[in-house]
Amino acid sequence: MTGPPPRPAELRALQGNPGKRRIPKTIRTLPMDPVPPEILGEPGRQEWRRIFDTVGTVAGLLQEQDRPALTALCLTWEQYLQASEMVQKTGVLIKSQGRQAERPAAVRNPALIVARDCLANLLALWARFGMTPSDRARLEVPHADDDQGSLAAQILAVTTRGRQS
Repeated sequence: MTGPPPRPAELRALQGNPGKRRIPKTIRTLPMDPVPPEILGEPGRQEWRRIFDTVGTVAGLLQEQDRPALTALCLTWEQYLQASEMVQKTGVLIKSQGRQAERPAAVRNPALIVARDCLANLLALWARFGMTPSDRARLEVPHADDDQGSLAAQILAVTTRGRQS
């Protein structure tokens, strides 16, 4: 069996290092462009901006190579909203349109299944970006009034605090 997927070095440094294992240096890339991709509709663009307003404030966390994953998150959010809206309009159960048209039966709305699948995918993607309550609880992000603005200063503060314990 495989263990949990590895976390980025930036997240590991911000979450603390209770095992005192070495945190590898990562390859620095460009910060992610905050402009949402054209493929997103308005709900996806709003989600993109919301994520940038929250997660994007942690220096170095969102990088350009994360763009496809964030795009997938926003597209899945759009699909979830569309499916949920359809369920609200048509109901959780709909009439069957199978071979027995004279005796229609109630079946689960396919849009409900789509919404459930989207929600499962969203929960996994939100966790990757540190956006669920349990993931946020693990982060040790300095307050805005701290003089530690750079990622290097944040990592140094976390590792120094870990050594003092």
